Amino acid sequence: MKGACELVLVTLLGLCAPAASAQDGSLFQKQWQEAKAVEGLPDGIYLELEHNSAGVQTAPGYESPDGVYHSVIKLWWKSRDTWRYCKDSPGLPIAYNDAAWSTESEAAWMMGPTALTVVEPGHIPDRKDPSGLIANLPPLWQEWATGLEANSPLMFEPAAPATVGGDKRWSAEAISADGKRFISYRGIVSPAGDRLLVERAVAKDAENRVLGGLELSGWRREPLSPTGWIATAFESTGPNGEFVQSFAIKSLRPLRPEDQLDRLVAVPASDGEDLVRGVPTFRSVFDHRPERRSLTVDGVVQDLPRPAPHASAGLMRILGWLALAGLVLVLVYLRLRMK
Repeated sequence: MKGACELVLVTLLGLCAPAASAQDGSLFQKQWQEAKAVEGLPDGIYLELEHNSAGVQTAPGYESPDGVYHSVIKLWWKSRDTWRYCKDSPGLPIAYNDAAWSTESEAAWMMGPTALTVVEPGHIPDRKDPSGLIANLPPLWQEWATGLEANSPLMFEPAAPATVGGDKRWSAEAISADGKRFISYRGIVSPAGDRLLVERAVAKDAENRVLGGLELSGWRREPLSPTGWIATAFESTGPNGEFVQSFAIKSLRPLRPEDQLDRLVAVPASDGEDLVRGVPTFRSVFDHRPERRSLTVDGVVQDLPRPAPHASAGLMRILGWLALAGLVLVLVYLRLRMK
């Protein structure tokens, strides 16, 4: 809960400083500092999203009829140590992808229609980490809760207080540490005047070329958000305004006992029934847990070969979380440049 402690500290420091005001634009700097303390998903939530993306290779030779790939994501998140993820993609060659993590039961797994892969959290072979399926959600949560790129590795900072008009519209700019990247923000002041809500952000380089854009809408007060607010719709665009991806929050609530998280994270059995998928359809089971190391195909069991020595999975996971804190930086800039 380090992030929560940092957020409390930011709040306490704010009480000792002159009151920030939307009218004089100083809320922009205050919210920027607040955003730095947002670490990712809060503990104990259920989150349901609609996700649309363009240009994603889902299967060799497959193309979506409208060029956009649609899916529904559900996440039961107790903490980084216990969670269940389900992604449904109706009409696609792979109709669903599920994953779960339970440090307590020493089992994490990934499941699709035809295969189940099981690992032990402390001993994860290369490219078998179930947490990869949720890698984009913690940094995206920072976007939804703040609308700001305060955690970018390029170390953006506000260039000046926001400019606020009489119509409660505001604008501001942030600049990277090397002075070569800029983000222009615009939005509206909340009805109570206590929040600058981001509606549009555009990233540009030193030559004023657009690198990407971001639109957030459906802002609402949300007790589960560390900022007290959440944007329920998010859309990113490329350098020419082309659609990249969008998310819409359909449900956000605390976890409930009736969610039966213990059953949700349990390793599916071929002769059992998963709480979400019902009777499993997988034919192959790759069990990479050190004391098991077996491959089962249609009931036939054989040993899996021993993996080559590699870095500690626990260390790699920690490093992975640290890296993910800035993955959404400069809107979609790095995503575009890495293609």
